[in-house]
Amino acid sequence: MVKDLTMEIIMTGEVKEVEVKEMSKWQHKNGSEYVVLHLANLDSDRLDDYPVTVVYINILNYKVWTRKLSDWHRSMTFVEQT
Repeated sequence: MVKDLTMEIIMTGEVKEVEVKEMSKWQHKNGSEYVVLHLANLDSDRLDDYPVTVVYINILNYKVWTRKLSDWHRSMTFVEQT
Protein backbone atom coordinates (compact mmCIF):
# COMPACT_ATOMS: atom_id res chain seq x y z
CA MET A 1 0.00 0.00 0.00
CA VAL A 2 1.01 3.59 -0.53
CA LYS A 3 2.25 5.31 2.61
CA ASP A 4 -0.12 8.31 2.40
CA LEU A 5 -3.40 6.34 2.25
CA THR A 6 -3.94 7.43 5.82
CA MET A 7 -4.02 11.20 5.85
CA GLU A 8 -3.60 13.32 8.96
CA ILE A 9 -6.13 16.08 9.47
CA ILE A 10 -6.23 18.69 12.17
CA MET A 11 -9.50 19.15 14.04
CA THR A 12 -9.74 21.59 16.96
CA GLY A 13 -6.03 21.33 17.68
CA GLU A 14 -5.92 17.54 17.68
CA VAL A 15 -4.42 15.32 15.00
CA LYS A 16 -6.87 12.66 13.91
CA GLU A 17 -6.21 9.94 11.32
CA VAL A 18 -8.92 9.10 8.81
CA GLU A 19 -8.27 6.39 6.25
CA VAL A 20 -9.83 6.74 2.82
CA LYS A 21 -11.42 3.35 2.06
CA GLU A 22 -13.65 2.00 -0.67
CA MET A 23 -17.35 2.34 0.17
CA SER A 24 -16.74 5.03 2.82
CA LYS A 25 -19.10 8.03 2.81
CA TRP A 26 -17.77 11.60 2.76
CA GLN A 27 -19.28 15.08 2.70
CA HIS A 28 -17.90 17.88 0.55
CA LYS A 29 -17.65 21.34 2.10
CA ASN A 30 -20.60 22.38 -0.15
CA GLY A 31 -22.82 19.78 1.58
CA SER A 32 -22.93 17.13 -1.18
CA GLU A 33 -22.34 13.54 -0.07
CA TYR A 34 -20.21 11.00 -1.89
CA VAL A 35 -19.16 7.36 -1.64
CA VAL A 36 -15.61 6.29 -2.49
CA LEU A 37 -15.69 3.67 -5.24
CA HIS A 38 -12.01 2.96 -5.71
CA LEU A 39 -8.45 4.12 -5.09
CA ALA A 40 -6.67 4.21 -8.45
CA ASN A 41 -2.93 4.01 -9.22
CA LEU A 42 -2.02 2.20 -6.00
CA ASP A 43 0.52 0.08 -7.89
CA SER A 44 2.06 2.93 -9.85
CA ASP A 45 5.85 2.96 -10.00
CA ARG A 46 5.71 6.63 -11.03
CA LEU A 47 3.55 8.34 -8.41
CA ASP A 48 4.74 11.78 -9.54
CA ASP A 49 3.20 11.11 -12.95
CA TYR A 50 0.31 8.88 -11.81
CA PRO A 51 -0.64 9.83 -8.23
CA VAL A 52 -2.99 7.79 -6.09
CA THR A 53 -6.45 9.03 -7.02
CA VAL A 54 -9.81 8.68 -5.27
CA VAL A 55 -12.72 7.68 -7.55
CA TYR A 56 -16.02 8.67 -5.94
CA ILE A 57 -19.71 9.06 -6.77
CA ASN A 58 -22.33 11.62 -5.77
CA ILE A 59 -25.10 9.76 -3.92
CA LEU A 60 -27.88 11.96 -5.34
CA ASN A 61 -27.11 12.34 -9.04
CA TYR A 62 -24.66 9.42 -9.52
CA LYS A 63 -22.02 11.57 -11.21
CA VAL A 64 -18.55 10.06 -10.89
CA TRP A 65 -15.57 12.22 -9.96
CA THR A 66 -11.84 11.80 -9.28
CA ARG A 67 -9.48 13.70 -6.99
CA LYS A 68 -5.86 13.16 -6.01
CA LEU A 69 -5.63 11.54 -2.60
CA SER A 70 -3.22 14.26 -1.50
CA ASP A 71 -6.01 16.84 -2.08
CA TRP A 72 -8.85 14.76 -0.63
CA HIS A 73 -9.06 16.17 2.92
CA ARG A 74 -8.88 19.76 1.71
CA SER A 75 -12.63 19.70 1.01
CA MET A 76 -13.95 16.33 2.25
CA THR A 77 -15.07 15.28 5.73
CA PHE A 78 -15.58 11.64 6.75
CA VAL A 79 -19.21 10.65 7.45
CA GLU A 80 -19.24 6.85 7.86
CA GLN A 81 -18.01 3.51 6.58
CA THR A 82 -20.86 1.96 4.56
